[in-house]
Amino acid sequence: MSNKPKLVLIPSAQGTKFYSVAPLSGVGDFTFSRSGSATRTNSQALIETVESGISRLNYNLISGSVAGCPHHILEPQRTNLIIESQDYSNSGWVVFDATKEPNTITDPSDTNTGCRVTATSGSNKVIQQVVTVTADPSNARVYTGSIYIKSSNTTSCSLRVGDTTTGSQETITISDKWQRFDRQYTLGATFTSIRLGVILDNEDDVIDIAFGQVELGNYATSYIPTQGSIATRNAETCDSDFSSLPTVANTNTVLLKFIPMGIDTDFYELLRFSDGSNEIALEGFAPNNYDIYGSGLTSNGMVDGALSLNADSINTISFSYSGTSLRFSHNGSTIATTAPTGNLPTITEISHSVGGLNPIKIIKLEVYNDFKTQQELNSLTS
Repeated sequence: MSNKPKLVLIPSAQGTKFYSVAPLSGVGDFTFSRSGSATRTNSQALIETVESGISRLNYNLISGSVAGCPHHILEPQRTNLIIESQDYSNSGWVVFDATKEPNTITDPSDTNTGCRVTATSGSNKVIQQVVTVTADPSNARVYTGSIYIKSSNTTSCSLRVGDTTTGSQETITISDKWQRFDRQYTLGATFTSIRLGVILDNEDDVIDIAFGQVELGNYATSYIPTQGSIATRNAETCDSDFSSLPTVANTNTVLLKFIPMGIDTDFYELLRFSDGSNEIALEGFAPNNYDIYGSGLTSNGMVDGALSLNADSINTISFSYSGTSLRFSHNGSTIATTAPTGNLPTITEISHSVGGLNPIKIIKLEVYNDFKTQQELNSLTS
């Protein structure tokens, strides 16, 4: 058995594929699909548009600066319900006990659509937009509001997401660098309005804002620009078939370095590993648990108790098996597993395209055709 991976994916370029580092023949390249454009954060921490059908090499921001290696981002369809996400002169953006200066500040895309907001006297000190949504008589719905904020004048303000009378409000720490902040709110079944607002603390506080977004879902996805109407970013998929490569039956090691973004629906997949007939898949379930489920495993999954992973945290997992022997590691530590009920599949295909999907940011993916020791797995994930 070889110690070298048969498939290696390390994101380094955009295109109509995810290009694998190995094999060099291109057999392991992933086809990619998305209808319509989307945005990404580039290596200069700027938001830019990526055209239809082109994958996104995205960078994470920490405290307003690029941090770590790039990743391939795969997101479901989402709609920005803010009518004007960049034009704060629009009447939909209302201020109370504050003034606004639209189109005076360089925004996170390096254009001049940012808005300066200054608090005046009075108790409100807020800029906000209220958007109309459709009532669902049977179900409450979770909405996520997000916006970029910075200031060279103050270090705090509050972000509020809610209906027109109540809401979820949080005091946030801001700096002189653009940072995106988000907040969730569960809207009652019969309610038809959702509000995104930024509240300043004190008279004469000054903040800059840009790129407001309100979307139906439990977490914030990448920015979706709007101009005069709501806008939708379509879902993304990818697939790789490397079945033409030599294999050892029912024996594999998978190494995955990734960032979970959140969970829309329990047991939707992040990545599926299969032999074309049988499959196992990384899935998520509320509130922030992840596990491997599928062929040859009990209904409880691969991990004994599942993994609790925070959204936007960097995680490295590795699992290795031969027949019904199984090992698992997470961030350098041994994770207890549940004994398989049968042989696990020989991995010859990987996909993010089947059924309901939860989002994922892929930093690194390797597939080996061997069975590694626990020490080797812990070394791989350290």
